[in-house]
Amino acid sequence: MAQHARDLLGNARICGSLHEATIDSNLIVGTTGARGETTGRHLRIPAYPPERIREKLNCKSGCVSIVFGREDHGLTNEELMLCDLLVSIPTSDEYPIMNLSHAVSVVLYELCDIVAGDVPLANRRDLDLLYRHIEDVLRDLNYPVHKRHKTALMLRRIFGRAELTAREVSTMRGILRLTSYHVDSQSGEGSANTRSD
Repeated sequence: MAQHARDLLGNARICGSLHEATIDSNLIVGTTGARGETTGRHLRIPAYPPERIREKLNCKSGCVSIVFGREDHGLTNEELMLCDLLVSIPTSDEYPIMNLSHAVSVVLYELCDIVAGDVPLANRRDLDLLYRHIEDVLRDLNYPVHKRHKTALMLRRIFGRAELTAREVSTMRGILRLTSYHVDSQSGEGSANTRSD
């Protein structure tokens, strides 16, 4: 890396967990090189090449976290679950995993000319409330237990690709709240207004 970047290291914030490090992030972009494996594959798809991530972030306003994994085994499944979008650098199928410093260089090179814009992304608190609300509704709907986790993650990635604004998140939560209300009305519970708020 650059020899004259000690000021960046000096200002780096050390956190105890990925959740703590990304608490103020409007969008969390995780990196993965394990595109073809079957174990936990649903956690790693879809993954975009770096130039697609640049296109999606261009002219947006907010804090974006790019999360790189460890040199030896990358991000854990739990860490991947926290990511809204995934990026994967195209490499040969025989040697799919890049050296960490090289991967960082490639991704940052692609992102270096992003133009800041005036389209504000939703904040992390609102997004987390939306994701918890989705889990509540899946439970209220008696969605098959063995499918809830993957479905909730799939919806999280869909919303991540959509780069939601605060107003869009509020609208989605209003729809989910109304869904819960009608489900609870059918079951006689009527407790939808207390969920995930």
